[in-house]
Amino acid sequence: MKETIYLVCDQNQVDRMRKTLPSVRRGEIIVKLSVDINPKAFGRPTIAKEIYVDDWTKGIDLDDVEFRKNIITAEEAEIIRQKRLDKMREILQHQGYIITEPEEEKK
Repeated sequence: MKETIYLVCDQNQVDRMRKTLPSVRRGEIIVKLSVDINPKAFGRPTIAKEIYVDDWTKGIDLDDVEFRKNIITAEEAEIIRQKRLDKMREILQHQGYIITEPEEEKK
């Protein structure tokens, strides 16, 4: 069974679920979820899966990006992020700065 659903979430909860792309109010985001279930998986016990949605805009400014669709994949977000970093690196190197890779974040 294959299905795509859209979860509308706010800061506190998953507010609703739709099978078509819904409209959102201020403070809400849409999470597109593709579900593909092997027919042999139906039965007991209940299956548990965890989904984590990260801030894909971390470290990038979106003011100059034009989105043609209402959905962005993690791969597309990474391409935008990488292009921004490359452009920033180029500008700073042109101004005489030396660019080094950041140290890993400590958790």
